[in-house]
Amino acid sequence: MDRDGDFDSSMMLLRMMGPVMGIYMVFAGLVIPLVIYLIARWRDAKQPAPDPQLGLKVALSFFAFAGFQALLAGGTLLIYTIINSSASSNGKSDGYRFAFGLLLPGALVFAGHSFLLSRTNQVFHTGIRRLMLGFNLVFTGIIGFVALIGAFEALFARESTNGVGKMFGSMLVVYGGAWMGLGIMLARFLAEESSAPPTTLAPPGAPPPAPLGTQGAPPGLPPLGGGSFPPIQQG
Repeated sequence: MDRDGDFDSSMMLLRMMGPVMGIYMVFAGLVIPLVIYLIARWRDAKQPAPDPQLGLKVALSFFAFAGFQALLAGGTLLIYTIINSSASSNGKSDGYRFAFGLLLPGALVFAGHSFLLSRTNQVFHTGIRRLMLGFNLVFTGIIGFVALIGAFEALFARESTNGVGKMFGSMLVVYGGAWMGLGIMLARFLAEESSAPPTTLAPPGAPPPAPLGTQGAPPGLPPLGGGSFPPIQQG
């Protein structure tokens, strides 16, 4: 009976956090895209070729980020419901419903906006991709670090944590794994970007680079050399 109470108290904690998380998501949805757009616009103004799809990629990247975070939250709740064997059948049913209510919309939003991003010019203009990948790493890493601290606090607690320790453990598995995966992705992306030759890719519509040694040559026929024709003999 006490174990069922542990699960119910954890679910009550999640329900109490719902309004707070809702306010946080509204704030994040209004402020974060604006800040990212201003930073991207400021950096794009310094580039020789401006990015015509900058605003579109910021919007698509933000919704892909929101879908990814919903996937992580749903995965955390799913693992917590699975490992909490002390919960009643009704409690587990509520946990599964809540988890899949986050997983399915998150997967749809993340997959759809990731596909749309693949149709943009992010291969040529990589600023937004690099910026959003770094922001996602920081955001996920903060939650993963909090989960790491909470898991160890629950591990060394003298009394029962009423299921909160299992919740932090589930968060550590999901957010810690995502934190590591995003770090590896960002490191590989930066390595590939730094090792790529600067002339291998060109934005769509840009003229190809001129061959080496002919940048200053005027258009038309090349000039004739001094010894191309013999001089005309004077009679």
